[in-house]
Amino acid sequence: MSDRDAMTRPEVEVRLLQLEDAEEARHLVIQRVFVEGSWPMAMDNLMETRGLVVMTMSSLLTYTVTLSWILAALFGFAVLPLSYVMYIRYVDVYKHLNNACSDLTTGDGQFYRHWSSAADGRCMMVACLGSRLAGVAAVSRLSPKSVEVQRVAVHEEFSGRGIARRLMDELVVHCKTKGYDDMIIQVTSVNRRAEKIYKKYGFVDHTAIRFTGRVLNWTAIRLRLSLV
Repeated sequence: MSDRDAMTRPEVEVRLLQLEDAEEARHLVIQRVFVEGSWPMAMDNLMETRGLVVMTMSSLLTYTVTLSWILAALFGFAVLPLSYVMYIRYVDVYKHLNNACSDLTTGDGQFYRHWSSAADGRCMMVACLGSRLAGVAAVSRLSPKSVEVQRVAVHEEFSGRGIARRLMDELVVHCKTKGYDDMIIQVTSVNRRAEKIYKKYGFVDHTAIRFTGRVLNWTAIRLRLSLV
């Protein structure tokens, strides 16, 4: 970046969520985490479960009827049945995530009230570039000595500018001030890029999580605040 760019580019301001930020922050989380994030998870889910079964059974059935491996292959990879299963898995993943997100469901101030509840150990930081909200990240209490990092979302336009790291820096300061020992993040099997970024920050593998009846594979990684 040139000296001129450095002078004209606005500085990143990281602060606590304010009421006037709430709606924009809520929509950013919905778009980046749940709308854009559900599709890769659904695809991962599909390839591990029903998708391959559907394609295999469809191909075998077609071969039995036509005795043609070419037609069987074409039918097995046909757009319609595969798309149907993909859609079902997408909805399944989306509903699962959405059901755990009461803070995102309404725009009547619930998002702000939820993440401003210090009594429940919740805190959300927002990063702003000038008048633009560039990213958000939050923590909520898991136990008296640990918190979970949630709702990490950076606007696509501002990716690659270190926004997520600035947010994490502020959350670490907040959590140390509150006396917590550990920060936990759950990352999905399809978001290896985010996992690598967190591990560069200092997070290490903690435990693997597998939801009952589903194949949404998550890994919990932990940051010891005493080491930061």
